[in-house]
Amino acid sequence: MSADSTSVLSIQDLSIRFGGLSALSNVNIEVERGHIHSVIGPNGAGKTTFFNCLTSLVQPSKGRMYLDRVRIDSLKPYVVARHGVARTYQNIRLFQNLTCIENVLLGMSRHMRASVLGQILASPTCRREERESMEKARHLLNYVGLNGRGDMLARTLPYGEQRRLEIARAIAGAPKLLLLDEPAAGMNSAESLDLMRLIRAIRSDFAVTILLIEHHMKLVMDLSDWVSVLDHGILIAEGPPLKVQNDPVVLKAYLGSRAARVDLASGKELDPVGRTGA
Repeated sequence: MSADSTSVLSIQDLSIRFGGLSALSNVNIEVERGHIHSVIGPNGAGKTTFFNCLTSLVQPSKGRMYLDRVRIDSLKPYVVARHGVARTYQNIRLFQNLTCIENVLLGMSRHMRASVLGQILASPTCRREERESMEKARHLLNYVGLNGRGDMLARTLPYGEQRRLEIARAIAGAPKLLLLDEPAAGMNSAESLDLMRLIRAIRSDFAVTILLIEHHMKLVMDLSDWVSVLDHGILIAEGPPLKVQNDPVVLKAYLGSRAARVDLASGKELDPVGRTGA
């Protein structure tokens, strides 16, 4: 593997085909440790397929994927999770009939040490681990703004709070790499701003690298250290947010013939010298 040691994730020549359809084609991406790295692109660009491949829900047709220099592209999903990859989903996938705290505890399961026999016999070690796990789960619920919700069923939470619960479950497993698939979907401006603060805090407080798919361009441009752009399964651009925001190839992919007249992050029309209108 030739990836730089500062990369936590290295994607090399990744391709995915579904019959005659090419979902991803020769994608190469390096995700730097500690970065918030966004993957953007128009609908149908291959973004969620990319995430599904990273978590082994979809197998690549070609290419290699390394997490901390360990090859993960041929591993089962639960093994990838054990190596330190956690995710949220574009369509929320909580255990709706479990409580909030039970959902978070499930996220910790890969770190549980108690044996089946210990659980049956309720050994001192098992009871201590259970107390510690409950305490940690309540702390995580408080951390994401769900204090007092621990005993509520997940399905009773408002949509935005379900998003936060899914994030809490994902970070409960202490991942190296956190994949967030459209976490701001369905949120208003105030909720999106709060989410942006939360994502920044998670990056620093949990020392985790974050890979983000998002259509909310202001959030992407304000939050990201690096942005990669997919279009029809092809990596068409990448770089710091400002560079990507002003890349004519990216603007054309998103906006077609309007590309020369629109600011990507705000959606506002540009005057002839490139300033956004009021």
